[in-house]
Amino acid sequence: MKMINVEQNQAGTTYGLVRDNGTFAVYVLARNYAGHVRGGILATWRLCIEDVTEPIAREYFKKKLAGKVRR
Repeated sequence: MKMINVEQNQAGTTYGLVRDNGTFAVYVLARNYAGHVRGGILATWRLCIEDVTEPIAREYFKKKLAGKVRR
């Protein structure tokens, strides 16, 4: 797995575009409470979409980055 691109949308959510053995995937960085971690917040990469071609993955990545800010 190799992270190609990492960016944030206007809401502050971080997304990453990943290449893995000829297929592509998009991940989101999730921050959740975890009592066993110093500071109480654990950040993990979670899968949004996997095993797709590069144009589909880039279009999905672009769509996620253009997301609206929730109020």
